[in-house]
Amino acid sequence: MPHFLASGAHTICLHGSHVLLIRRSLELDTWPGFWSFPGGKVEDGEFFRECALRETEEEVGITIDGDAIEQDIFVETRTVQGMKMYYFAVVSDWQNMPENIEPKKHADMQWFHIGELPTPFVPHHMAALDCFKSGKCYTELDVAP
Repeated sequence: MPHFLASGAHTICLHGSHVLLIRRSLELDTWPGFWSFPGGKVEDGEFFRECALRETEEEVGITIDGDAIEQDIFVETRTVQGMKMYYFAVVSDWQNMPENIEPKKHADMQWFHIGELPTPFVPHHMAALDCFKSGKCYTELDVAP
């Protein structure tokens, strides 16, 4: 089984007891119709934090200063494709109002109470949120059959 790192980086945007979620388009190859946090694939030579902030700005139009990251969370997954590492930056301070910049990729964007989340939800994103709620910064998720 190949070993992959730096698979994706995402941002958990908090506003009080609410989190910003995007619903992935049904046209996407991965997790179509699932709710997730803004983010995407880490590019060659890119740090996790750089990717999370870049992708969040590209997807929902908010600008985040790297110093505003309140918590770093890592989720390592074992899948049929191999090992993957996902990074999540937790923030509650940014510039601009969130908006769905990529409507072809995201069918919806909404704020949800952290205790009342929609389904279906991308599993490693839920694992990151569970880490946040428990004050942890790392977890493992085995999704291989």
